[in-house]
This record gives sequence, C-alpha cells and structure tokens, in this order.
Amino acid sequence: ALLRALKIAPHDPATWVNRAELASRAGRDRAAVEYSDQALSYDERCVDAYVNRGAARVQLGELEAGAADFQRALKLTPEHFNARLNLVITLEDLKRHDEALAVCRELVARHPEQGEAHLRLGSLLVKGNQVAAALPALERAGALGELEGWRMVARFCAQADPPRAREA
Repeated sequence: ALLRALKIAPHDPATWVNRAELASRAGRDRAAVEYSDQALSYDERCVDAYVNRGAARVQLGELEAGAADFQRALKLTPEHFNARLNLVITLEDLKRHDEALAVCRELVARHPEQGEAHLRLGSLLVKGNQVAAALPALERAGALGELEGWRMVARFCAQADPPRAREA
C-alpha cells in the first residue's frame, strides 16, 4: 500500500513520513533519516518528519542532531508530546540534566494527564538527588497508570523508614 501511495502521491510529505516510520520500526535508521529529509524537502514545516528524523538520528548516535530536530518540531508545534519527551530523553543522554529537567517540567505542565511525563520528571529529580520533590511526581505517575512510579515511591519509602516497611 505504501509503494502504491508513493506512485500516487510522491510529493506528499505524509507518504515519506510513513515510509520513515516503517524504516525506523525495521531498524533502518539511516533510511528513516533519508525519508524524513525527503518529506521535509516537500514541506519544511512537517513536524512529524522532524520528530522521526530526530528519533532516527538518536538511534544512530547523533544525539545533538536529534535534539535539534526535536527542538525544530517544538518550535512548529509546542504541544507535541513525543517531540518534547524525546528531547528530554536526549538531553538526559547528553548529560544536560538541568536542560532536561526544565524541558520535562514544561512537558508535565503541557500534558498533566500523561503518566509517562510525571514518571520521567520524578526520575530526573531522583537522579538530581531531589527525592522529596520527586515523590509527588512519581505518585502522580502511579495514579495515572505508570506502575513504575508506585514501585519507585515504595522503594524510597522503604529506604526512608526501614522498620515500618518491614512490618508491612
């Protein structure tokens, strides 16, 4: 069906975005970058092409380039959840903790209903030794269905109060 779409609409960026997504799923990240580039050659405001290309670049170890693509996507569509989440993860991989934390706080502010956002925020706070600040985010993640949030809360409570944890 995708090859038929290419024949019917070869200049449609969505066709190339879909092809890039399929290439990424198949582990063909270099091809995903090329297909995303093709989509962007037809529409330089194609947010999904930037997100796909950024993810593929990160998989190829091109973290700075991937982060730049996520930032371009966010300039076009500030509410794009995956662009912001991937930017947080990439900044974390680049050891830019303060930037990752700031972007993650924005992610939570824009998407308070997303447990994954709260879980990521809690994890970043824990890594920054801000456990007390992390607990509300992890509890919220758990309440939104991210079970790892509850597991982390239980671990910290057990560490903070070992006798009570053993009694329970």
